[in-house]
Formats: sequence, C-alpha cells, structure tokens
Amino acid sequence: MKLSAEGNCSDNSPLRYLLFDLDGTLIDTTELILSCYHASIFKLVDNPPTDEEIKKGFGRPTRDQLWRLFPSLRHRLDELETMWLETYRSLHDRLVKPFPGVADVLAELRGRGYPLGIVTSKVKSDVEKVLPMFGLGGLFDVVVSVDDTTNHKPHPEPVLKGMEMMSALPGETLYVGDSLSDMKAGREAGVRVGAAMWGPCPKDMLLDFGPDYLLETIRDLLDLCPGVE
Repeated sequence: MKLSAEGNCSDNSPLRYLLFDLDGTLIDTTELILSCYHASIFKLVDNPPTDEEIKKGFGRPTRDQLWRLFPSLRHRLDELETMWLETYRSLHDRLVKPFPGVADVLAELRGRGYPLGIVTSKVKSDVEKVLPMFGLGGLFDVVVSVDDTTNHKPHPEPVLKGMEMMSALPGETLYVGDSLSDMKAGREAGVRVGAAMWGPCPKDMLLDFGPDYLLETIRDLLDLCPGVE
C-alpha cells in the first residue's frame, strides 16, 4: 500500500467505516463487460470504441456509458440498454470471476469491527445475485445500488447515501474503488478514497487523480485497518 503524494489525508481520524465499489473492485467483471459490447452493440456500428476507451468509463451506469460511447445511436438508447442487459445476463455466470482473497479479507475486516458497505452502479437484483456466488453474501451492512439514488457516480450522492445508512462520518470513512468515477464520487462526498490498483481502470488515470491510498492488493486494507477501537 502507498499513500498518494497528492491525496487528501490531512484528517488523522481513525477509519471506522469501509465502503466498496463492486465491479472491478470486489469481483472481476472486465471480460464480462467488454464481451457484452462486442456481442451486442458493436454489431450496429462500423467503428466501435476500443476496449481501453470503454474501460475509461467503468464505474458509471450502463446508460451513461452507452450515451458516451455510441453518439450516433443515442436516439436508440432504450433499445441499446435492453440489448446490452440481455447479453450481460446471458454471459454473466460464465464470465464473472472472483478477485483472489477478497472474501477472506472482508471477513477479517468485519471481524475487526468495521461496518462494510457496497456503493455500486449495478442494479440491486444483479448485486443480490452475484454476492453469494463468491462467498460475499452476509458480509455487508448496507448496499447502495443504482436503484437507490437519483444521481449516480461520479456524483457523490451514492457515497453520501451509504454513509447515511451507516450513520458514518466522512472523516472516518474510506471508499475503495477501481475507477475514476469512484474516486470523484468519494472525494466529493468528503471521504478518503483508496484506488484498487488491481482493477481494470487505466492506472495513469487513477495516479493523475491522486487518491488518498494506492492499494496494490485487497490485503493492503489489513495494514490500513488494524481494528476499530
């Protein structure tokens, strides 16, 4: 784990609450998400975006991504979203993967007294489906999905909602995510932000943002979070 030189760690309050993004942070959905584009909407355009361009928008709701990536098809946005989601659900169980050690680390953190929460751009039904697949069911005190807020990451509302549900203070809260949207949402919400460097987001984007912590692996959290007093 590294403390970012450009981070915002002037608050020395101990961390007491931990919030996490889901896709790209706790579960590996990179192959799944890219495959959804290739198997569906790419067939409708002559010059589809590159995988790297798609990754730059990871962490944002699907509809926002479709608007950004396919400007010539914005008049068909409802159709695109339906097509993408149908493909996502058909490929999900075959392509979604766990990140090594996540379940064990989260269980240890919970045992050390940290309330845990998820703040994700996934719909709630997909969250409820995937958590038990990799031993993550029952580990979280709160879940904020895209269904729970009016505004979505990078807007701070989802992170603020998670803190409200936990009765958490910003200075005592860490939000861990893999995307620039996660970092912006957490910073605007006033919490400390940790970049999951094992995720798919281009690393230079995360470094340029200057998160409070650069987490090389999920196990770095065990050093950062020794226990709630």
